[in-house]
Amino acid sequence: MAKSVDLMSQKWLDLIFEGRNQNYGAYVLRRQSSKRHLFAFVLSMTLVVAGVFLAIMVKKVNDTNTGNNYDDALVMTKVDLTPPPPDEVIEHRVVAPPTVELAKTISYQAPKIEKDVLVSKEQEMKSMDEVVKAKDAIISIIDNKDGRTDDFGVDPADLIKHKVIIQDTEPVVDETIYTIAIVEQAPSFPGGESAMYEWLSKNINYPVIAQENNIQGRVVMQFVVGRNGEIEEVEILRGVDSSLDQEALRVIKAMPRWIPGKQGGNAVKVRYTLPVQFKLQ
Repeated sequence: MAKSVDLMSQKWLDLIFEGRNQNYGAYVLRRQSSKRHLFAFVLSMTLVVAGVFLAIMVKKVNDTNTGNNYDDALVMTKVDLTPPPPDEVIEHRVVAPPTVELAKTISYQAPKIEKDVLVSKEQEMKSMDEVVKAKDAIISIIDNKDGRTDDFGVDPADLIKHKVIIQDTEPVVDETIYTIAIVEQAPSFPGGESAMYEWLSKNINYPVIAQENNIQGRVVMQFVVGRNGEIEEVEILRGVDSSLDQEALRVIKAMPRWIPGKQGGNAVKVRYTLPVQFKLQ
């Protein structure tokens, strides 16, 4: 009997307060207790779920911040860039002077020994004096190797009298600025690429303002390595921030002389592109 009695039912409440003042506070409290219990249960569950969700979010934020710690270290990386279109190659041609035709000469025949009675006057060997005095012969120390017999030859004596001296001119300096893609021998930093990146890492000063504002990135520089290895025409091809750009410009201008590039065995100017990486770790 006692097990079947529901102390929270409305009938039981009316039985307890039968004949009493039901406007009394205890009756009202008993009557609204179910609603209060339900509200309290829902509120408690909501707070528990919110607390668990908040703890998970805080953990994720902490893990994210832990994974993004940076060291103030500079990392230099090499980046392969697509080379700019090749510059126009200027071809120097020298026109050779026309060849000079030589005079025809008398062919030489080996002497043949015969009896005097068999040799005519015209077949006798001439003396040197007779040869020099002859009008129809030209004595020359120049051989006519190709056997020319035309009438457009030149007497060697005339060449000596009317010789033409061609004045030597100064060698033409190649002012073309080549690119890495077309030059025969590319310029190089003394010691190679590893020595270049080591020199950059030692001489670059990471700007303080960039560190404080967590600014990092790659500044692409372009310059010309002159015929004597000097760094010329330094410019910023693609920048990141004013402080990083100016530092990259400063350190490139301060680089030592390079080994110049060569074209046809001669030192020439070569345009070079170099990325400078600024990275906080």
